Parts: sequence; structure tokens; C-alpha cells
Amino acid sequence: MPYRFSNFPVPGDPESYRTQPPAFARKAAELCGGKLAGVYAVGETDLPGVSDVDLVLVVDGGVPEGALTALARTFPLLDAPAFIRKDRLPELARRSHHLALDPVWVRPGEIPAAMPDRGADLSLVLAWKTAFFSLLRNVGPALRAGKVDVKKCLSWGNDLRYPLAHLRAAGVTEGLEAAEAFAAEFRAFRAAWFVHRDADGLTARLGACQERTWEVLAALAARLPAARALAPLTGRYPTAFLPGDDWAACRKITDAYGARWPGDRFLALPCRLDWRAWEGPLKDELARVLETNPGFLPLSFSSPALRLALAAKKLADAAKIRIFLSRHAAR
Repeated sequence: MPYRFSNFPVPGDPESYRTQPPAFARKAAELCGGKLAGVYAVGETDLPGVSDVDLVLVVDGGVPEGALTALARTFPLLDAPAFIRKDRLPELARRSHHLALDPVWVRPGEIPAAMPDRGADLSLVLAWKTAFFSLLRNVGPALRAGKVDVKKCLSWGNDLRYPLAHLRAAGVTEGLEAAEAFAAEFRAFRAAWFVHRDADGLTARLGACQERTWEVLAALAARLPAARALAPLTGRYPTAFLPGDDWAACRKITDAYGARWPGDRFLALPCRLDWRAWEGPLKDELARVLETNPGFLPLSFSSPALRLALAAKKLADAAKIRIFLSRHAAR
């Protein structure tokens, strides 16, 4: 398939990546009047022009969040910061899937914070989230449509590192050798992007990323408890949950649905990946995550207009999935 490429990243200024976060932090400390304990970067800033700069502000009390967000907008490389109270820092393990906190600025006398430890159950929940809500749902529609946003795809391929890291933290390594090797190779490919600018190589790797993501989902599912099959999920992340562990059937249905509706983010997956049917420790851990971070499951929108459009899409999805599965079963 011929691909149309867009949004080629432009090399960023490494000096700006080094200077803008601490410059923001110094001004933020002045605004907070002593209540700012630290400013930390999460994610990666290793490829100027592709990497985003995401900051977390650890605070001691009430701070002018609106003014700080407005301040961040005056720095072109910075996204809106996240805020967390110092005495609630352990909650960051449930609020973020990121792997580490990199100090940008720390209040004099303050001990730099670290990402709180995560147990096996929380690591499985975070691996599930990062694999379930992105990866295949992002890459598949782009490749089927033949429209490749280069900057986004360089990030999507690199995101495979997150479920892999959380699975390792949960003690899951079996069956992930090829995925680990791919993640390392893609990271090197991405790091050299401004040297080779190999768009065709990018699409080939995105196809490989899909294969490796199926392996990641299978390794994750093997650690999840058996669950009953519930009604399909509709809306932003349409999903049919199938009984048993027939991965070949899941892939066949996913591919056939994608061929019929190329732009849809539909997946067919074993029902043990359906969080609505979880029981036991994983269900309890997810409940704690949602208590800390109600937006952890990105199933809706804040805009009333988008919520109305989403409601219409859910009705359409329910009909499409029901008809498609019934016809597929009849074959």
C-alpha cells in the first residue's frame, strides 16, 4: 500500500530542552512562595523535535495552579504541568504510568523524590492500561488508511516500552523476548531519525509493532484471572470480548473488522482482558487507582458536544459489532 506521510518532525534545539524546564521551575518557585517542593520531568526528552516535556510539580499546599499552567504556556516546549501534594506523593504511582521522576529543580534542603514503588498487581493494571487503550488502536487505523503522521508514529512505536516495563515489574518475562528486542531496536531507530529520516522503515516497524503488541497482550492475559464474557465495549475503544483464549480468532476478527471499517479502533480480545469482569486483587487495585485518578479510564470526554457525539457512536458501534459478530459466527 502506498502511504501518505505527514507531520515530519523538525529537529529541536537541544539547548532549549535543557534550559526551558529549569527556567520555568525558577519562575514557578517564585509564584509559589516557598510551597513548591520540586519540579520533575516524566517521560523522555532524548529526541529534541519529537519528545514532549511533561512536568510534575510537587507542592506543600495550595498554589496558583492556573497561573502556573499559564506560565508553562509561555515556554514552547512545555505541556501543562501536573500537580501533586508532597504528602500524597505515593499516589503518583497510581496516577501516572511513567517509569521515573527526573529532578528539574528541587527546593534547597529537599531530598529529591523518586517514583513510588509499585507492587505486582498495580504493575499489571498499568501494563493493561498502556496496552489496551493505545498501541494497536493507534497504529492499526493509521496503516489501514495509509496515512502516517510521522511524529505521532515515532511516539507510538516507542510507547511499547511502557507495558513491557510494567510487565517486568510484575515478574512477567516469558514470551516477551521478541517484543523486548523490537522495543530496543525501535528506540535506536527513533534516536537516529534526523540522520536517516527513513519513512518506509518507520511503516515497516509499525507493522512489526502490531505483531509484538499482540504478544504483549497474550503475556499479560496469561497473568489475569479467567473472566466471564460481557457485552462489547462501545464508544472510544470499541472491543468485543471473546470467551476463552483463542488468540487466532481474536486476530482474525480484528483484521476482518478493520478491513470493513478501516478507521475504527476496534479490537477483539479474550474476555480476561475486560476489566469490568475482574475479581479479586486486580479489581481491588483498579478501584484504588480510580479513587486516586478518576480519569484513569479514558472512556468519555469533558465537552458536552463530544459526549453527545460519543453517545451516538456507542449506538452505532453496538449495532455494527452485533451484526458483524453474528455474520462472522455464521461463516
